Amino acid sequence: MQRFFASGKIMLTGEYAVLFGAPALALPTKLGQNMQVALNSSGLNWTSDDPEGTWFTGKWDSEGQLQVTSNEDTAKRLKHLLDVAQSLNPNWHPYKANVHCTLEFPTNWGLGSSSTLIALVAQWAEVDPLTLFFKSWKGSGYDVAVASAHSAIIYKKTGESKAHWTKTIISPPSPEQWFFVHQNVKQSTYDEINRISERPLPNSLIDDIEAINQQLLSAESDDDFEEALQQHEIIISQFIGKPMLSEHFNKHQIKAKSLGAWGGDFFLSRLNDLQIETLNALGYNTIIPWSSFIRS
Repeated sequence: MQRFFASGKIMLTGEYAVLFGAPALALPTKLGQNMQVALNSSGLNWTSDDPEGTWFTGKWDSEGQLQVTSNEDTAKRLKHLLDVAQSLNPNWHPYKANVHCTLEFPTNWGLGSSSTLIALVAQWAEVDPLTLFFKSWKGSGYDVAVASAHSAIIYKKTGESKAHWTKTIISPPSPEQWFFVHQNVKQSTYDEINRISERPLPNSLIDDIEAINQQLLSAESDDDFEEALQQHEIIISQFIGKPMLSEHFNKHQIKAKSLGAWGGDFFLSRLNDLQIETLNALGYNTIIPWSSFIRS
């Protein structure tokens, strides 16, 4: 039996702007998705689980014809991914296996159920994960790079279907003061991509984000780390025409850094015990410390 793992993802900087060539600073989460594969000559049997149980099943014959599934749309997307991977490695035969995928985080957390799947299929098929992504999916591809790297990265698109990324190391000076807070809303990345795709890119935006990344990587105090994140919030707010999340928490003196598509998923905040109690009272019950969440 073959076993594979792909990390979940958090985009710390570069949201939206990464699509236009800005360098995104991205983090891998400790939680991800596992895949187990066993040979099966009679066809492909696929099961996908999340923390609540089995959410998808599908069965194909050895020629790739769908026999039965719990969700036809998901089955169609999965077959497309498998067929693209097979076109990249014709010696790989996906329709002769029993596959069991296990997602370690809830699907509404937005940590990359799709990107981890792409990274897993790339490992199984022994193909380049970004090539597989660009030929089968839509977006920047940073999440697939993080899922494959298991490390913090700086990711930059260099063309329509090309990108470059390098591993890096990042942590706030006092990680015990920093928390990831789920907003109880799942944001659609596709919808947000379509919403801003026609917006003009400010001339200085890419350079500004690059400078902020360097400030974060070299920050010697949590105040410096927080200031760099808030500067990023300001320039992205102006670019996408949405108010900063911190405005929602002004009266509680909580500063928040949006992560990924604005309006859902997680945000990052430096919190004390009283502020955590305040967020709990406001209905934010998923609050996870940096060190428990991010893979170092």
